[in-house]
Amino acid sequence: MWAGLIRGRDDEALRRPAEDGWSALEAVCHLRDIDDISLLRFRMMLHRGRGRVDRSGSLGARPPVPTR
Repeated sequence: MWAGLIRGRDDEALRRPAEDGWSALEAVCHLRDIDDISLLRFRMMLHRGRGRVDRSGSLGARPPVPTR
């Protein structure tokens, strides 16, 4: 799908930001990064045996220790 959207465009066109947002290159790189981060988080959940996602934004963060 993505290949069809950028096929035939030169480097200048891919790097030029859209009027209302990111360039095509920035958008594709963002999707790549988010995919990598999501996959890492899902693997961490499976490895830890928990069904929770760390939403702190830090990939190495540990969940807070509950207080009694």
